[in-house]
Amino acid sequence: QRAAVREWLWHHVTPGSSGLSSTTLEDESLESAATTSVRQFRILLDGLRQEAIAAVRKTSGDVAGEAGGRQSDIRVITALSEETVRIGSILQQRSEELARHLELLRRSSDHLWLNPDEAQSAKQLLVPRADKFLQAVDQALTDAKSLQKSLSSREDLADDMRLPIIELLWDEEGGNSEVAFSAEALNLSMREAKAKYDLETFRKWKRSRKKTGI
Repeated sequence: QRAAVREWLWHHVTPGSSGLSSTTLEDESLESAATTSVRQFRILLDGLRQEAIAAVRKTSGDVAGEAGGRQSDIRVITALSEETVRIGSILQQRSEELARHLELLRRSSDHLWLNPDEAQSAKQLLVPRADKFLQAVDQALTDAKSLQKSLSSREDLADDMRLPIIELLWDEEGGNSEVAFSAEALNLSMREAKAKYDLETFRKWKRSRKKTGI
C-alpha cells in the first residue's frame, strides 16, 4: 500500500499535473507532457490572438480610439487585453508554484518523511518533469504578456505594425503539438491503443507509429 501511495504522489505532486492521466505522464516524453499540461492555456491564448487579429484588422491597428477605430471594436480589443492579463496572472501563479516545487525537490533529502533512497528517486523522476513543466508555463506566460503588450496603447508600437506583430507572436499550435511516445507504447496493438488513449491521443499515436514504420 505504501508503494501505491508513493506512486500516486509521484504522479500528482507536480503543479499542473493533477489533470493529466497516468498515460500522459508515463507514455509521452517530458516535453510532450509539459505541453499537455498547459494545453488549456494555449487554446485560450490562440483563441484570443485570433480574435485580436480580427479586431485589430478592423481598426487598422488603433487600440485606443484615437485614430478612427470604431468604439465597438475598441471595446472588443480592451476586453481581449483584459482577458489576456487574467490568463497571464494565472500562469504567473503556476510558474511561481513550480519554482517553489523545484526548490523543495532539490532539498528533498531534508524531509524526514523520505528515506534517502526515496529522496533520490523523487529527484530523478520529479525534478526533470517539474523543470519541463516550468519551461512550458513560462513560454505560455511570455506569449500572454507579448499579446497583452501588443494590444496596449501604452506600448511604443506604431498602429501599422500592431497587426503583423500579433500574427507573428507564436505559431498556431503554440509550439510542437506532437506527442513523443515511448517504444513500448508504439508497440501496442491497435485495439490496445484505442482502449488506452482518448481519441486525440490515439490519432497522434497512429501518426507517430506510421512515422516510425511500425
